[in-house]
Amino acid sequence: MQSDDRVIPWPGRIATSPRIFAYAQCLQYLQTWLGTDHNLVVLRDEILVKHGTFDGEPHRELLLQLIGKYQEELRDKSQILGERIYDEKPRQFGRRMNRLWDTWQKQPKNISAEPVQSKGLKSAERSTRKRSRTAA
Repeated sequence: MQSDDRVIPWPGRIATSPRIFAYAQCLQYLQTWLGTDHNLVVLRDEILVKHGTFDGEPHRELLLQLIGKYQEELRDKSQILGERIYDEKPRQFGRRMNRLWDTWQKQPKNISAEPVQSKGLKSAERSTRKRSRTAA
């Protein structure tokens, strides 16, 4: 397991359904990225208000630039992943989840599947890296 993987504490067999697990994992990554972006907004506002806290203006400006760059990366990844997650209309999504749930419930109870890495996350990270390289 990689250091940035999260274990989703879902009850019983839900955690062993690869598609449901992957979808939940994507939602959790999106939540983390958007939460981190919000925290950086609050930090940036505090830095702008408290001028005397830093050892000179160059350090303050460098920190603000780094925060801005990291926010851009987080927002790019969040947008790509969010578009994949919320691409379907709510009714279509509900029907698809019901079909997946019904299919999964019909499987024998002794079948266990390993959780899989979400393709949505990998795709979002690849797209962000490509943009970063082309912008440089």
